Amino acid sequence: MDDPEISEVKDLINPKNSNSETKVLLSINRFERKKNLSLAIKTFSKVLDSKYLNYSKKSDEDSPMTNIVLIVAGGYDPNLPENVDHLGELIETTKEENLQYQILWPSSYSNNKYPRSSSNEKSKGLVLFLPSFSDNVRSYLFKIASVALYTPENEHFGLVPVESMYMSVPVIAVRSGGPKETIVDGKTGFLCKSTPEEFSIAVLQVLDIGPKKYSKDAILSPKEMRLEAHNHAKARFSLDTFSTQLQECVYEALESGNQLPIVFPIIVLLTSMFIVIVVYYNSV
Repeated sequence: MDDPEISEVKDLINPKNSNSETKVLLSINRFERKKNLSLAIKTFSKVLDSKYLNYSKKSDEDSPMTNIVLIVAGGYDPNLPENVDHLGELIETTKEENLQYQILWPSSYSNNKYPRSSSNEKSKGLVLFLPSFSDNVRSYLFKIASVALYTPENEHFGLVPVESMYMSVPVIAVRSGGPKETIVDGKTGFLCKSTPEEFSIAVLQVLDIGPKKYSKDAILSPKEMRLEAHNHAKARFSLDTFSTQLQECVYEALESGNQLPIVFPIIVLLTSMFIVIVVYYNSV
């Protein structure tokens, strides 16, 4: 039996009487201004405006409209003013971009400040907000996602890009901070300037819509990119990889007593990252 929340997501993203496959753009971040979530919404709007959207890349004939939705999910505390206020700001952004929105509130929330949905029948697309969600829903979101949008600038390491790639979801992120170390540009996703224009071009690349304009090296098909993303995350960020690196550093420290002050911080860093990865894997 399906989780009720998952069933609700399914019903919203799969329009009735439609034979087209739904492509899901996924953003997972806390509802905070520094996460730059408006970039995901504006990127989605640009994608929907693309002249290539209504045509199949591999055919000269018209094809049915591709159904694309944006899911913005993340940590949300109704008692934190920034979370509440920023959700309102994001709702306003959807309206400005002529997009419809729907909010799936957790059953534990009551007296929510914002309406559950907008009623713009002429909107060009749907943004689905998930303020807080269960682990089951999180796993389902990665299962249905076509591409992940990671929008913070100068972010630290960040588990979301690694988690996305491990789940075979290519990642489009800002070219700064942690993503520069975790994403292989053009292979496991794309690194872009923090603009809707660049992000939208990268999205079309991942969805295999329109000509390949983003990078001359971007020759992977969506299926190949998903496989590359998974293999990359598994090879570099799995428990086995971290445990091996930690073991090597410990051996190096034991064999290089005079360099212990240099090696020790590396051991501490790797140990901390190893603990984070272990906790994460045990939680999913």
